Amino acid sequence: MIDKVYEILNIIDSSDLVLRYKKLKEDITNDISIKNDLDDLKKLSNEYSQEYIEIKKKLITNPKIKEYKQLENELYFLTLDINKKLKVINDKKSCSL
Repeated sequence: MIDKVYEILNIIDSSDLVLRYKKLKEDITNDISIKNDLDDLKKLSNEYSQEYIEIKKKLITNPKIKEYKQLENELYFLTLDINKKLKVINDKKSCSL
């Protein structure tokens, strides 16, 4: 049984979705412009200042970050679905132990 779980984990890790997510994360982490914008954003204490809003807009509209956030959401909901199915399998009423 545990072998099947590891098999599923390997399939997930090698899926296009996860590979794209990891690649984008690396690209974003290595992008100096994004890093500078994030650093500038952290320095600003007023979330409602025009400068804060402009930097935030710039980050949100960045194609890499947009795709990254979309993939992050897809993975989140996939995880929820997997957990839901595992809960059904592990439910004490249906467990054969």
